[in-house]
Amino acid sequence: MTKVTFAPFVTTAHSAFWDALNQRKLTEWKLDESPRCVWAQAAQYKASQKQTSQLQLDHSSFFAPPADQIRAGVLNIPGSLIVYNTAESFGSADRKALLASKAEAIWSAVRSGEWSKNPCILNSFVLTVFADLKKMVYFYWNCVPALIYPDNVEVAEKFEPSQDKQLTDLVHSTFLNNGNAPFLLVDGNAVPISEITSVQNPTLVYMDYSGGDQLSWNLRNLLAAVAYARKDLSSLNIVASRGANGILRGKISWTIPGSEGQPTAVGWERDESGQLRCKKTVLPKVDQAARADQMIDLNLKLISWRLVPDIKLENFTDARCLLLGSGTLGCNMARALLGWGLKNFTFVDNSTVSLSNPVRQSLFTFKDAQEGKSKAEAAAENLRNIRPTVNAKGVNMMIPMPGHPVSPAEESKTHETVNQLEQLIKDHDVVFLLLDSREARWLPTVLASVHNKLCFTVGLGFNSFVAMRHGGEPSGSIEDPVQDLSLSIPGSELACYFCCDVTAPTNSMRDRTLDQQCTVTRPGACFWATSMATELFASVVQHPLGIDAPADIAQPDDNATVLGATPHQIRGYLNSFKQMTPAVRRNTNCTACGNDVRRNYVQEGWNFLLKVFNDPSYLEQVTGLDQLHIAAEDVNDQIIAYDDDESV
Repeated sequence: MTKVTFAPFVTTAHSAFWDALNQRKLTEWKLDESPRCVWAQAAQYKASQKQTSQLQLDHSSFFAPPADQIRAGVLNIPGSLIVYNTAESFGSADRKALLASKAEAIWSAVRSGEWSKNPCILNSFVLTVFADLKKMVYFYWNCVPALIYPDNVEVAEKFEPSQDKQLTDLVHSTFLNNGNAPFLLVDGNAVPISEITSVQNPTLVYMDYSGGDQLSWNLRNLLAAVAYARKDLSSLNIVASRGANGILRGKISWTIPGSEGQPTAVGWERDESGQLRCKKTVLPKVDQAARADQMIDLNLKLISWRLVPDIKLENFTDARCLLLGSGTLGCNMARALLGWGLKNFTFVDNSTVSLSNPVRQSLFTFKDAQEGKSKAEAAAENLRNIRPTVNAKGVNMMIPMPGHPVSPAEESKTHETVNQLEQLIKDHDVVFLLLDSREARWLPTVLASVHNKLCFTVGLGFNSFVAMRHGGEPSGSIEDPVQDLSLSIPGSELACYFCCDVTAPTNSMRDRTLDQQCTVTRPGACFWATSMATELFASVVQHPLGIDAPADIAQPDDNATVLGATPHQIRGYLNSFKQMTPAVRRNTNCTACGNDVRRNYVQEGWNFLLKVFNDPSYLEQVTGLDQLHIAAEDVNDQIIAYDDDESV
């Protein structure tokens, strides 16, 4: 007689399985190497497909298969997945212990007889993996334990295809009704496997997934269970169902075991060359944009593994960002925000790319300048070139400004522009003011204040910069005074960019020489400023209060959020390489966020704005700054008169 040979399962993991593993490793498991429950499938194929004895894993392997959705010819095998954090820990894993642990559980089920009520527990596996998530390379080694019990298993009667249609129909219908579980044939009738200890001359029927003369790997533990339960048997008739390939009939025999100790087990897979070692797979480069998204998310999710476990990355990815100004500040701001995973950008600008821009404005190229592309549209296009899945668009717009009169012929168009800008601010979660002139920031500041939007201003000097956040909607009614708080200022009471002004913004470009019209600054200032603004934004959106996050007046609180402090502003000085974080209270008479300005805009809307555009001094009348000027002049006159008297 010849020895029975069994065809080991060959593990095949689809790319969808690795994608699902990636997501769970990054977002759920992180550094935890605990075993995870997974399910693999053994399916029957036509012999022509040459896919016999495959154990398949896909995206559904992380979910228990529904009991009412059993597919014909499919064996669902529960197992364990261990994902190691390093290649070293994967290589040094105690695989003997892993095999022994699984084999012990199977042998325990055999000895207790539990297997006869639930035969699926005879099949199990442990899949060990090291995932190099940066390179999308996966090393894996699977073990499907099989007990070497009983001894000397041989072919007593050769396995031959059966032409018995009645038997074939009985086998197929029984598997269909019992969920593909093995069963017994006794006197031509199907009998549950649970009757194994009480029937005479049984024939064992099971699902076979191999081809040729070999029998399927899953028969090994089933045979061990039958031999242990029926120590009076030394041979057994077998029916192996191979689905569309028909059924085989044969007989095997063995030596009745003399010991009841736990048998040895085998199960670690061999590679294509027949060696006992792990396999390697590299995900195909099918959708590079999707792969890029995964890799970008990888860097962010790694932050939550150990460094900042409580970080809320969705606060970045869900944020809709409006960048007003697409020049030096706008380009670098977008690049920095992209690093935090932001995906929704709208650029606003009215200029075209010039030949001097690409060296300072990081989203533009020489070709953009040659073609005279719109800055806003070119910035959006090139941002998509960096991350193809980003939602970026450009809007060409000249923002109306105080001191820039609107002629009657332009009123309608300017009104439409104001409405468009207001709608953009409503539609976004955060607004960045990155414009060249001071007065260009006025209208967006008013609209952001009225609509309570998170707003940041970044400004540059030759040797200095400021990155600040504006306060939110004032607490209480519009008339409420600012509370006197000595330790910190609530987010709703923080000053905006214009709160410290004692004059209304006006046309700052009139009668200026070229060096005064252009933003002349040290090249590194912009990167410093936008990086500070980016991290200020990051800290604020991680604060539970968001836009209302307070700012400490003295030393910023490093523990205010998971990322640190939420200062009101950062001011940097390149000539001394120093920076400071002052906090300033909101001015109720501010020309942009003050109570009177907000009230007038809410009540009069366009008519109020038109007066301001045509005559900036109107703002001083509305806010009472004109009276402040008169009072200051009176005081000055009194001081001068007093000095004259004293000098006599």
